[in-house]
Amino acid sequence: MRRYLLPAALAALAAACSSPPVRFHALPTPAASAASAGRALVLGPVRIPAYLGRSQVTWREGELALVFDDNNRWGSAFDAELVRALGEHLGAAAGTLDVVTFPGRTSSADAQRISVDIEQLDVTSGGPARLRARFSIRRGEDDALVADGVADIRETTGGRGADAAVRAYGRLIEGLAREIAARLAP
Repeated sequence: MRRYLLPAALAALAAACSSPPVRFHALPTPAASAASAGRALVLGPVRIPAYLGRSQVTWREGELALVFDDNNRWGSAFDAELVRALGEHLGAAAGTLDVVTFPGRTSSADAQRISVDIEQLDVTSGGPARLRARFSIRRGEDDALVADGVADIRETTGGRGADAAVRAYGRLIEGLAREIAARLAP
């Protein structure tokens, strides 16, 4: 009887020590649209708050606590993920397929360059979500200012945990893209 206790104890110990699998996330992007190769846009640089520059999906618990979820991670660096999603949403909102990210270039002499400084990007578990960003749009080789502004997007997280946080980040970024697209030169 004793020889069966050791394997059973080891199996129980291994089960107790195992952790949930790591899940990788990507920000949602728009479905394929009827965009055309219209106006050229260059997105970047885009700056984000330093605490978001992590591999873990991050959200707030209450006003002061940040959660860095080791079991839920971004599929790529969060700043790259954000620029990718913002570029795709911006292209959809502006009706163009010609969106490149900084430091990329476009052959269009009158391309519009969009720089974004995200001052606040907070998702609270089960509560509010907010994105506040300053942006400027410049056009052409002479770098003429087309528009600048401050976007203040507010949503609700709509749930708890990583999946709800990722969806809320996606809605905030989509809202930012719509606000920037509305200010683009025709």
